[in-house]
Amino acid sequence: MLNPKTIVKLSNSIGLIAILLLLFWVFGFIVTEIFDLQLISFRKEFFGISILALLSLMAGALILNIMFNLSRIASRGEPQSEDSPQKVKRLKWILLSGFPIVAIALFAGDNYYKEIASKKSLEFAKHLQTQLAEEVELEAYEFNKNWIGKSEKTLSFINQLNGRPGNLSLIWQDTLNGKKHFFSISEYYENDEDSSAFEKETYLLLPNKEKSEEFEKLLNGEQKTIQLERSGRNFESFIPFTQHQKTFILQFNEYQ
Repeated sequence: MLNPKTIVKLSNSIGLIAILLLLFWVFGFIVTEIFDLQLISFRKEFFGISILALLSLMAGALILNIMFNLSRIASRGEPQSEDSPQKVKRLKWILLSGFPIVAIALFAGDNYYKEIASKKSLEFAKHLQTQLAEEVELEAYEFNKNWIGKSEKTLSFINQLNGRPGNLSLIWQDTLNGKKHFFSISEYYENDEDSSAFEKETYLLLPNKEKSEEFEKLLNGEQKTIQLERSGRNFESFIPFTQHQKTFILQFNEYQ
């Protein structure tokens, strides 16, 4: 049967565990936000509720401690436990080792999540590449209002066909003022009736040097494999494909 002394010890343990959980939980949230880790998606509402729950647990343990500690006043003459220095030492080790363990777990989980997410993105990119080779076909390339409009509708159709949230863009290479440049259209581009909206300058894509070299290799056939890039939860797939003897890059951008 539980006596007041045992209940006081139990409430102390509960309060201590709640404090440790609160410290590690807040620490995990800070690390996740600073380094943009993906193991745990901290929603503000969920985080607030979890903090409130831990504080409630601490408050309940404190109330129990106060209530049952009053009944221990009569037992002042009892010998004190000699293991309190050991408990303090144990608590110090928990605090010193707990924070690195939480950080390592968060980073390890983040790497695991990114590997799984990258694999899924690559599998879907391969599926899109197969669709472009067997099911979906663009019209023969000719820069004009008709080809732009139909290609944008084709991109929208591909997205609807697969039902996966993300943004599709089409990248190709053409000449402008006698020089080679990259151009791009997106399924979300809104055309208007102004003829200037269908000039090449409107669709001009100006990537940096590194990206330009990557596009060049994909469009020239030097690099035929799908290129996958990730930044946090953003995943970009660059899928080369050829139709009507012209090579394009399908860019799929998604947030996981």
